[in-house]
Amino acid sequence: MPYPCRSKYRAKKAEYAGERYDSKAEAAYAKHLDGEVERGAILFYLRQPKFTLGIPEAIYRADFLVVARQFAAAVDVKGVETPKFRKDKKMWARYGECPLQVVKLKLKYPGAGSDELPTIRTIEFEVVHGGRDRRSYGPLHPEWLREPS
Repeated sequence: MPYPCRSKYRAKKAEYAGERYDSKAEAAYAKHLDGEVERGAILFYLRQPKFTLGIPEAIYRADFLVVARQFAAAVDVKGVETPKFRKDKKMWARYGECPLQVVKLKLKYPGAGSDELPTIRTIEFEVVHGGRDRRSYGPLHPEWLREPS
């Protein structure tokens, strides 16, 4: 399904499971996360969560928030790392509430003219630990996500 607007970095919008995503890579990663939910590796994920970084005006919107039994992580699927995103990573390292996984996908595209989503060939990721994550309760074990006793 074609969309009229073109992205500055040539990312093509895609649909998966009735949801519209900003890029085919993001939609392919959502499909991957659905498989992880079915497998039981993660509990659930949320799309486009907002985080405040330091001051109320500094709002960062990740692509996903992935929640498992023992941890939560914000996930951002990137094709091109922009100067603004490098600044956001520094802000995240200081004020982030949980780890930020920067995911770069290598995709295998279906044949020309196909409306299918590409499949993920490899996943590379970088983890940026948030400042509040380390200070208050240690990486990958946020206090606010532990199961009640």
